[in-house]
Order: sequence, then C-alpha cells, then structure tokens
Amino acid sequence: MYMNHHIPEDIVDYIPKSVILHDTLQNNFLKYEDDQDLYWFSLGREICNLWHIFSKSSQILCWSFGVTSKIYKLCNFDDIFTVLKGTLDSLIITNYYDCKKDIYNNELCKRFNIHSLMSVFYGNADEEIKRPESTERRKKYLTDFERRYISIFIQRFREYIEHINDSLPNIPNTRIRYINKIKTTNKRAITKLDKLTVELNNTN
Repeated sequence: MYMNHHIPEDIVDYIPKSVILHDTLQNNFLKYEDDQDLYWFSLGREICNLWHIFSKSSQILCWSFGVTSKIYKLCNFDDIFTVLKGTLDSLIITNYYDCKKDIYNNELCKRFNIHSLMSVFYGNADEEIKRPESTERRKKYLTDFERRYISIFIQRFREYIEHINDSLPNIPNTRIRYINKIKTTNKRAITKLDKLTVELNNTN
C-alpha cells in the first residue's frame, strides 16, 4: 500500500490530493459503511483525477521518447480506465436503484451537486487540476519533476486498485460478475504498472 501521501511543493498544484483517504495520517481508507454517498463520490472523483494524471504522464513519455519507445508503450492504460469506469458506473446505478419504486435514489447527486449518477465516474475530476507545461520533444530523458509526476501516478493508481479490491466485495447486493470483472482488470493493471515502474527506474 502506498503510505506516503505527502505531495512535494513543486508538484502539489498539478496533483490533487487523494479523496479516497478518510484519515491521511493513519492511512485509513473511506469505507462504504462509513458514508455510502461519499464512498461512491470519492471513487468517481479519484478515478477521474487519475485519468487526467495518466493522460499527462503518457504525453510526457510520448514527447520525451517518441511513440515507438518501450516506456511510452508501457504507459497505456486507456483500456483499463475504460473497463473500470464502465463497471463502476454499472455498480453505482445498481446500488442506487429502488426496485420497489422503479426509480433511482438521487440523494448523492443533490448532496454533491452533480447532474446524475452517470456523472460520478465521468467528468467528475477536480476543476482546478493544472496541467504541467509541455516538455521538450525527443529530448530522450525525463526531468526530475516529470519522473516524480509519473511515479505519483503509478503509486496513486496502485492505491486506488487495492482500495476497490478490498472494499467492493463488502457492498451489499453487489453482483459477483462485476466484482470478478474488476478484479481481472485490476490484475492486468498491476502487471502493467509493475512493468512501467521497472522501465521508469531504468530510464536516465
């Protein structure tokens, strides 16, 4: 588990704080039973933030080393995000559906001022995320800032994956096929993150 949640001062404006942590100092993660609405909203906000950080990390590697480079090809998580967002979206819709009344409970939307439940995992990133300035093309190396930026993406994505692996099975009435799909996707994600970490460490 990623234990160090301190973001260096020169990066803090570009990396939003984790929203799935209930207590940063104690490394306690928000549980479904603590606050159902906040649990789902934080899952959506965090993965949307991670998508922004990933897309910039990928751009940094593309511009620094080119599209044919090994490290750029390893930083390819589009399919992972697509499956996770889609499956989590299905889960939240199921979780908030009242079959007796044939309606959806929209208390979460009212509380967090979002358009609909479908907005939780799409378009729910922090509005104030700053994108780092574009890097010099084909320079064949990473600056210290860029290396740490990408490392934080890797660490935070691992953290998110471990969190949903641990917490989702505890949610009542969760369909096992969704859980299995997420676990399979997360296993692929961890393998890809491991390979990206090794290549990042080997890059000058």
